[in-house]
Amino acid sequence: RSPLSSSSAASDVYKRQPVDELNLQAGAQQFDMFCASCHGDNGTGTSTIGAPDLTDSYWLHGGNTDDIRSVIRDGRAANMPAHGERLSAENIDTLVEYTKSLSRNITLAEAPQ
Repeated sequence: RSPLSSSSAASDVYKRQPVDELNLQAGAQQFDMFCASCHGDNGTGTSTIGAPDLTDSYWLHGGNTDDIRSVIRDGRAANMPAHGERLSAENIDTLVEYTKSLSRNITLAEAPQ
């Protein structure tokens, strides 16, 4: 399949909702403190420790807001610590929006099958 032209790309791209720039900056700071040590500074993950890539729009444990919030708050078994006692609900929501912003728009052809 050939690359999409910019005019036809809109119908073939997974889209994110726009987010507030100040929230993204706050989320980036939280990501640096709580997530980057495993997921990497740019969110591409560390496969050797089971920290998935957060930049590719393929979410192992669900990519909607509620799923991401749950994973950040409650953790994932032995692979990811829970942050619910360290972060307020508002801070978790800010981190959720930043984490979602790391995912690049991908064409349907690039999406995992």
